[in-house]
Amino acid sequence: MIVTVLVDNNAREGLTAAHGLSLYVETDGRRILFDFGPKGELLLQNAEALGVDLSKVDFAVLSHGHYDHSGGLEAFLQANPKAPVYAQKDAFQPHYVDKGEGLRDISADVTLPERYPTRIKRPFALVQPGDGLICFALVPRKIPFGEAYDTFFSGSAEEPVPEDFHHEMHLLIREGLTWYLLAGCAHQGIANVLDHVEGLIGKKPAAVIAGLHLIGETPETVATVGDALKERGVPVCTCHCTGSEAYAQLSEQLGTQIRFLQAGDVLEFGDD
Repeated sequence: MIVTVLVDNNAREGLTAAHGLSLYVETDGRRILFDFGPKGELLLQNAEALGVDLSKVDFAVLSHGHYDHSGGLEAFLQANPKAPVYAQKDAFQPHYVDKGEGLRDISADVTLPERYPTRIKRPFALVQPGDGLICFALVPRKIPFGEAYDTFFSGSAEEPVPEDFHHEMHLLIREGLTWYLLAGCAHQGIANVLDHVEGLIGKKPAAVIAGLHLIGETPETVATVGDALKERGVPVCTCHCTGSEAYAQLSEQLGTQIRFLQAGDVLEFGDD
């Protein structure tokens, strides 16, 4: 399996960085796009620079309904005439953040499902787009995680309600006998996601490629996440919303178990 980082907060020379995420995956003859970054022009530009032909993608996944993961979705739908896009049923509902300066809309374009009804698939909890592929949502937050989540809301601007991120969708890919996990921001907590995965497939994934949403979190919270990852022993390639400060701390805790990614990086994984 080969994973190419198309969009990230950081980028190699010749690419454009932006707060957001998009990953391109090649596995067993299939081409998958996971998230779309914040802007269509950026997605298309970086994909072209990296030699990725988005028109040949077989299917795509939207990890959750925030603009920094969904902003390039319509550009992808126009560049690719056939690939279905999987998103949790409520991903296209309104979503907000309030970091002390008032409520700010961070939603995906809520009109997209109506304008592309045959392309956007909206399962509620779990769907298998093909053999060895599982898109899943509704991860229970059994282990409490992070204070930054108190700033996120759904509902309406007039009556916002605390966000529970049930609209977050993750992707499991099997290659040979080995499973890999892709997660956009792991808002439900990466420990909760990994425990849920073990319930789905009966074992831990061989590796995780994910943002960990640790920007703004305390060193104590970061340490708790590091402890959880160390306990589970799964290699982590992280990016986007993890943040450089949190990564530096996690790197001290986890050593070679964790790696930091940026746009232009290419990961190659073997099978069993």
